Amino acid sequence: MDPYLNVLVGDKKATSKVCQDGGKNPQWIDAISLQRNFEPVCHIEIMDKDKFSQDDIVGVGQLDLNSIPPNKVSAKWYSLYFHQNPAGEVLIEVIFTPDNQKSHFGGHHIPQPKFHPHWGGHFGKK
Repeated sequence: MDPYLNVLVGDKKATSKVCQDGGKNPQWIDAISLQRNFEPVCHIEIMDKDKFSQDDIVGVGQLDLNSIPPNKVSAKWYSLYFHQNPAGEVLIEVIFTPDNQKSHFGGHHIPQPKFHPHWGGHFGKK
């Protein structure tokens, strides 16, 4: 298996590098930054890169972005599912860092944090 991750926050999407021959215990050292605009969750998709056919979904999961405090690193194993069956876990390290831009929301100015995940994982049965 040659897995990679898709990270989706609202209409924004980022993709990790492919972990060549990563099998069921891939590791990534990629870091991405996505702007968050009050989205409550981040969706993750683990995909298997195929050369001659469409890439396969290995598992999907989500992060509750409202549970991650700003300016603190949060590392957690997130469960993955394939057709509603357990498909493994992925370790994602996230930090929210407010940027210099502020948005007007509900009469208050709230900084919009950026989403910075790092990841590693294992798939299939433990």
